[in-house]
Amino acid sequence: MNYETITVRPLAGALGAEIGGVDLREPLSNRAWSEIHHAFLDHLAIYVRDQELGPADMLRFARHFAEPADYPFVEGMPGFPQIFELRKEPDQKENVGGAWHSDTTYLERPPVGTMLYAREVPEFGGDTMVANQYLAYETLSAGMQAMLDGLVGIYSAGMRRDGGRSGRAENKHMKMRDTDNAERYVAEHPVVRNPSRDRQEGALRQYAPHGPLQGHDRRGKPAIDRFPAGALHPAGIHRPPALAKGHDRHLGQPLLPAFRDQRLSRPAPRFVALAGRRRTAGLRGGLEVPSIVGTWKLVGAKARDREGKPLPTPYGGKGMGRVALTAEGRMMAVVCDGRPELPAGTIRGYSSYCGNYTFDGARLVTRVDAASDPARIGSDQVREVSFDGEHMILRPPPRPTEAGEEYRELTWARIAAE
Repeated sequence: MNYETITVRPLAGALGAEIGGVDLREPLSNRAWSEIHHAFLDHLAIYVRDQELGPADMLRFARHFAEPADYPFVEGMPGFPQIFELRKEPDQKENVGGAWHSDTTYLERPPVGTMLYAREVPEFGGDTMVANQYLAYETLSAGMQAMLDGLVGIYSAGMRRDGGRSGRAENKHMKMRDTDNAERYVAEHPVVRNPSRDRQEGALRQYAPHGPLQGHDRRGKPAIDRFPAGALHPAGIHRPPALAKGHDRHLGQPLLPAFRDQRLSRPAPRFVALAGRRRTAGLRGGLEVPSIVGTWKLVGAKARDREGKPLPTPYGGKGMGRVALTAEGRMMAVVCDGRPELPAGTIRGYSSYCGNYTFDGARLVTRVDAASDPARIGSDQVREVSFDGEHMILRPPPRPTEAGEEYRELTWARIAAE
């Protein structure tokens, strides 16, 4: 991709890139977000240096990827429950998150990614390491790949092999909660996500399952324990303030322990995109993906500011819209203000675009090739997707306004299957 609004500097051959030319305190244009998103998909872990961010800035950036979610076992910051602090004090001899893992795999729908914002870090050591799970799988022998394909792991938050989640020394300076109920968080996920289809789904989930694996019973457990970390890259968070964003589904990460008698602090917002399962188009990585093929009618629209306060209803409360999505991966969208008469001086809102799309069950991404706004052509229009019964809900990235930002939510009803 030709980057026009940002700079992208690869950090290693396996993965990782540093993003420059962007101030995350300011709203992102569609073009800037499209370029950051491309860098994220291409490099799996991205780092943005020299950022002085507040909690609201962090959540605004997170919402470009998915809606932020609470972490089950740590209390969030006052007013910002999705953000919590990872803290290691000098008296602690054990690091936090020192094993290779993907975050919160014990949830039915694990996070799209994790953001770490480095505020106070040691003079040396303590780097967060990340591993490319695509490469880890691709470098296995054909026999090992065949053994892992089709395995389903049972993931638990109970941390049985480490003596349980409650009372862990590494967490004593963090505001833990509900750890006694950790055992009730259990989920099943494929160990390998569709390696035979394309690289997009060929990642292994780390943090080995706690129980037997379906498909090969106990033979699968030693295979995962021996699974190589793949190509590694030290995140190098030792230059605060820096924001790191990693793709949880395709990365493994530990924190290096070489920082005894030193302090590390990093607020960490986690976010997860939820997708409905009522209508399914098939399986990807063993998970149902809702079908969005068909023609949809706009039946509702609402807006809020970054604090969650309601804003005036978009399109004057009389929005008209259609979205058509084909099974071949083509889409068209048009929305306008449907009021017969507008107040004097009011400009009728109208927007349309079309292009090829991809849908992973949580996000709809359209590469625009024609649009009412020429600036959109060549960009990726990204919409967070969820479902409420038979309705599809689309959430675009926040829109800059004179008063701040506007977060929209558009509700659609399917009126035709094709």
